[in-house]
Amino acid sequence: MSIVVLSLDIAIGKTGWAVGSPSSNRFRWGIYETNNWCKATADRELRRFKEWVAHMHVVHNITHVAIEEIFVNANPKAFNFSGTQAQMQLQAIVLEYSFEKIKTFEVSIAHWRQRFLGLSRKPKDVEQKTDFWKHLAVKVCAQKHNIFVEHFDEAEALGILDFAQIGRAHV
Repeated sequence: MSIVVLSLDIAIGKTGWAVGSPSSNRFRWGIYETNNWCKATADRELRRFKEWVAHMHVVHNITHVAIEEIFVNANPKAFNFSGTQAQMQLQAIVLEYSFEKIKTFEVSIAHWRQRFLGLSRKPKDVEQKTDFWKHLAVKVCAQKHNIFVEHFDEAEALGILDFAQIGRAHV
């Protein structure tokens, strides 16, 4: 049985995903979008997300799921509780679905960025409030891997997949 990895860059609006296998150089990637995340619709969105995870499992014969670790910004001005709560709930859906079916593990942001982007810390000359990491992930996908994505979430999911497939994440 070959290994097939689904990598997820979970976010409240757009979750980047990528599917690949160490035995193949063919990748698939895309975005899973929530419709309208709020407390009133969270149960419906979580059910829909679980159905999507099940669909991905069946369609792509997923054997492993690599999820980016949830990052909690300690800066009270930048912290978004709703976004973090949604990420935790979506991650819990993946873990619950995967239990006994699929090996699931978290990937450190610093580790996948170091391998895929060549950096794990933002350069000191880059402004704090920029989309530096997002733009860099899209650029690396295009320049180093000849993969052109529409959304930075896809590029980050491809970076997580790249890290997961090299075995450093215990695939």
